[in-house]
Amino acid sequence: MSRYCGSCGAETEPDDRFCPGCGKTIAAVPPASVPPPSTPPASPAPVPVSLPPKPEVQWHYATGGKTQGPMSESTLQAALRALPPDTLVWHEGLSGWKSALDAGLKPASAPAFTPPVPSAPIPPPAFHPPSPAVSPSAPALVPPAYGVPVAADIPVQSGPMPPNMPWVVVLILTWITGGLAGLFWAFKQATFVKKIDPSSKAVMFMVLTVAGIIVQVVLALASMAMSSAAALTILMGGIMILNLVIIVAGLVAVFSMRGSIQRYYNTVEPMGLKLSGVMTFFFTILYFQYHFSRIAEWKKTGRIA
Repeated sequence: MSRYCGSCGAETEPDDRFCPGCGKTIAAVPPASVPPPSTPPASPAPVPVSLPPKPEVQWHYATGGKTQGPMSESTLQAALRALPPDTLVWHEGLSGWKSALDAGLKPASAPAFTPPVPSAPIPPPAFHPPSPAVSPSAPALVPPAYGVPVAADIPVQSGPMPPNMPWVVVLILTWITGGLAGLFWAFKQATFVKKIDPSSKAVMFMVLTVAGIIVQVVLALASMAMSSAAALTILMGGIMILNLVIIVAGLVAVFSMRGSIQRYYNTVEPMGLKLSGVMTFFFTILYFQYHFSRIAEWKKTGRIA
């Protein structure tokens, strides 16, 4: 049977009289009564030390040659509501007396004023804008056929008079003469455009167009007398090329005239003229003549038809 030392709890042999651990006389102790060596108890958690509260700053203020205080900051703030903001204040730690604003104190603001709510909503004052004064001589606006709104009575500027002939008459003469009257009238219109726009190249392109037509007619007559198929093919190719040159030169001349007419009658003699590109392409000199007749009537009477 094992024994344990009653002093240190070390296990000893049955024949030992002295404890090999502590050297004391061994007394037999039942194993259950001798607790095994244990770890030392944990040190208790440190108890937080509460610091004493910081003493509240005690203020003084001076008014009417007398000092008041000591008092808390909240009490001072309440007192400053009835005092000017430059009231001198002091507390222990300040180098000297200072104004309340310099010391970082602002008088407590007074409660916001809420205006009384009216018993009935006040209607806004009636406002009637004055009517614009209309001059009795101001011209009325009327829209022209293909232009922007313009005045019915516009001061006429001194400028060249456009060719004045009803477009229907030009159409009939062109049909009767097989196109010669229309060609002549196209040159007359191009010459007029050269007067209002000296930089216009419409006359030059009209000459190129007529020259192409003449050469094309000559080549067509020559082809009738040709017996060689190769020569005839060359002549037909030349006629086709001339036909393309005639079309391009004619379109350039017509749309060059359109641009010059619009610029002149919207700047030098402003009448709000606007020419349609589609109408110019399909009706050319007849469309121009329609507007030239309107412009001529305007220059004579001061009114746009």
